[in-house]
Amino acid sequence: MRPFRSQPPILPKISTMPRQKTEATLYRSLYQLAVEKKRLQEELVSLEQRLQTVTQRLEQIENQIQGLETDVKQIAQPKPPETKTTQPPALTFTKPKPGSVSTFTLEY
Repeated sequence: MRPFRSQPPILPKISTMPRQKTEATLYRSLYQLAVEKKRLQEELVSLEQRLQTVTQRLEQIENQIQGLETDVKQIAQPKPPETKTTQPPALTFTKPKPGSVSTFTLEY
C-alpha cells in the first residue's frame, strides 16, 4: 500500500517576463485560464468517479467480511450431541470345522 502523500496546492503558471497590457495578452490570459478551468473540472469528474468506485468496493468488502464472520460464528458454535447413538452390530466368529471349506463371493 502506498503511503498517503499530501499534494502541494495547484499554482498558476507564472511568466518570467511581465507582458504588456494589450488586448491580445488579456485574451491570451483568458484563454489560458479557461483551458486550466476545463482541465481541473475534468480532473474533478474523474476523481468523483474514482471515489464512487472505491466506495462501492469498500461496501462489497464490508459485506463479504460480515458474511464470513457469520460463517465463522456458525462453525465455531459447538453442535449438541446426538441423542440417538447407534452401535455397530456385533460380529460373531465361529471356528470352521476341520476339513470343511467355505467360499464367498465379493462383488465390487
